[in-house]
Amino acid sequence: MKKAILIFLTVISALGLTRGASLTEGPFLTWVTNQFAYVNFVTDAACVASVDYGLSPALDRSVSDGAATTIHNIQLTGLEPNNNYRYRIVVDGATGPVYTFVSAPAPLTRRDFKFVAYGDTRTGHYFHGAICNHIMAKNPEFIMHSGDVVEDGEDNGDWRDFFEIVAEDRAMACKYPMFYALGNHDDESEYFYNIMALPDNNPAGTEAYNSWDWGPIHFVAINTEIPYGTTSPQYAWLEADLAAAAGNYDFIVVFFHRPPYASGGHGSEIEVREIISPLLEIYGVDIAFCGHNHLYERTVPIAGVTYITSGGGGAPLVPLALWQDFTAHGECIYNYCICTYTAASRQLKIVMRNLLDEPRDSVILSAPVEVEGEDIIIPQEFRLFNPYPNPFNRSITIPFHTTRDLGLVEFKIYNLQGETVEKFLVSVNAANTGRVIWDPHLNDSQGPKSGIYLVKAGDQTKKLVFLK
Repeated sequence: MKKAILIFLTVISALGLTRGASLTEGPFLTWVTNQFAYVNFVTDAACVASVDYGLSPALDRSVSDGAATTIHNIQLTGLEPNNNYRYRIVVDGATGPVYTFVSAPAPLTRRDFKFVAYGDTRTGHYFHGAICNHIMAKNPEFIMHSGDVVEDGEDNGDWRDFFEIVAEDRAMACKYPMFYALGNHDDESEYFYNIMALPDNNPAGTEAYNSWDWGPIHFVAINTEIPYGTTSPQYAWLEADLAAAAGNYDFIVVFFHRPPYASGGHGSEIEVREIISPLLEIYGVDIAFCGHNHLYERTVPIAGVTYITSGGGGAPLVPLALWQDFTAHGECIYNYCICTYTAASRQLKIVMRNLLDEPRDSVILSAPVEVEGEDIIIPQEFRLFNPYPNPFNRSITIPFHTTRDLGLVEFKIYNLQGETVEKFLVSVNAANTGRVIWDPHLNDSQGPKSGIYLVKAGDQTKKLVFLK
């Protein structure tokens, strides 16, 4: 009789029908938009769990799993932009603590917000925990991780250690959604893909690479651990995604693991430089956050793109092997980047902070300046991208893109008083890419004064900074 009861209980347990399931990992937020959010967590036995949520303390909405499971990815729907939501998980009738998060602004809507970029956490749990404490004190709205989340992506215990740090020892991932770009140590982990819900807007409908909006900034996660060559699906998707975003947002921010420009550790990833960087340059990407090298390094703008390696999230540090000409600042330190968007000035300020939370480096980017006036109207098939180098002291390259023949297009250089410094006609055809070079010294033996200038073609404008 006892044996029959034991067999019955074993069958019931296997079907996930027993009571007593409890939380083992999480909860942690991943994909949050202006309309929905995902709450992810793991239980030690299969069960139908739920999440209560809402704007008020009453938590007047609830959503459940569709079936008994141990890995729970529950979508909270019906969210409104720019709101502080509360939620709690319910596992076998036991309710967890209440956490809060902020829903995203609608695409292209401007308001102030902060986000964080860091990477390469791996084995340095003490240092990673200290970084997490500093991040929480800054109260960002979301966090980007540029890969090498764990030491061995095939070891589920490593993932449990990671989530213990970010979601159990402290409520960082419970409050701030985390977006990820996988690194080489993460090994395209099946556990990673199962345990959380991330944007899946690539043609394959996977989470391997993706993009999303947070108000006036377009974010793109690139996967440098799977094929990204010019004939790959990822390359085709990336080009189409960047082309659609170019010129429509205040900033475009990408993040991926292997840096195309780096001075320490593994150094520069030349293949990424040759294949990915040209797309970032053509379509006006402003910032690329990377990892792989366990240090901090910021480049000068390279063809309009600033590359920041923030690989000091906990992995063993490596020295800057050789300071390159493209290096603006570099340090062998644990670090993270707090990024602040200010709507009034349309600026993005990025500050790198160390393990003691001291600011060690910073850079401020400004969105394109809009100029009033009657000019030739150029259709949206034409896009003007970020000039480079900027600032410049001799000549500056102004890239553009078109999908059809437009004939002669007038480019104008203005000063801040609205006076035309120079104008010229450029043949714009369906070759898809083009560049204009402005060398102010060619037109005047003395050249114009140092200062801020604007280049305008049709209704699109970019800022130029000239330094003699």
